[in-house]
Amino acid sequence: MSEYSMVKSSKLKFKGWVEVESLEDLEGPIAFYFRDDPLRVLSLPPNLGDAATRADIEALSSLGSSSVRQSLLAVPISGTVDTAVPTSVDHVFIGQRSISSTADPNAPPPTTFTFKTSRGQYLSCDRLGFVYSDAPAVGPLETWTPIIRKTGDEAKGVASLMTEVSGKEQFLRVELPSSSVWKGEDNLGGSSAKDRDKPLQLRADADSIGFCETFIIKCQAANRRKNQTKEAASNAFSELAMADLSEDEQEKLKKFQSYKQTQGVTHSSLEPAGRHKLSKEERKQLKRARAEGRYNEALLERRTKMKSDKYC
Repeated sequence: MSEYSMVKSSKLKFKGWVEVESLEDLEGPIAFYFRDDPLRVLSLPPNLGDAATRADIEALSSLGSSSVRQSLLAVPISGTVDTAVPTSVDHVFIGQRSISSTADPNAPPPTTFTFKTSRGQYLSCDRLGFVYSDAPAVGPLETWTPIIRKTGDEAKGVASLMTEVSGKEQFLRVELPSSSVWKGEDNLGGSSAKDRDKPLQLRADADSIGFCETFIIKCQAANRRKNQTKEAASNAFSELAMADLSEDEQEKLKKFQSYKQTQGVTHSSLEPAGRHKLSKEERKQLKRARAEGRYNEALLERRTKMKSDKYC
């Protein structure tokens, strides 16, 4: 019974939505929350061409028709950060790393991301700091740099988004109404009674990180597990592939060698010939060939030069 319970509890860890812990968690479906009172989630505005409810239209009417169609909004939801989950596809964004600008396979992955909406468009801003959710393609203004806070248990999922506008670093922020009430050290804002049910707009013109520039980002637990499994498999393959290239070449030489074809030939008897010894530069070349996907081709070239392949 205890073993069964353990299996069930381990499976539950990979269900639902959890706070992000690293940039890898941002690759895939994510949702942004703002710790206002009430809690808010970043959402696309209702598509008025679809069946939008009268309440949606009335709540957004004060923002103007152009804002309704294009801007990103922080809409109030019920519940707490711990229990909050997306209830609409308009609350979900697909995070994807930017394409690396270098061809070096050993270079670290980019730290910039794009965020695609459920309508196939991208989160972006303009040079005046207005934030939109309808960019049809990816460019510099659709590229964001997430900054994840990693200190303390209370900082789980806490992050900010930075973008570069006209060479200046600026942060995404929620534009609180002037009637908002600051509640002090608990880092919770509080909209006044008349603004509690109204959506808030976002801008990307903050020079530093504060309360309005801080969000809670959640990702799918199953997607985190998938990324962790993929990373573990990649690391294991890398360690295995790069462990000892000389041993791999020895196996190839045993299979294809055309010299000393006598009974009882072993690796130790071949060592004096020096045909499978790898210098530091040769090991470097083979590592590069493996990373570029032409490892076997490189080994064949070496065997050809050493005249040790009976099929060459």
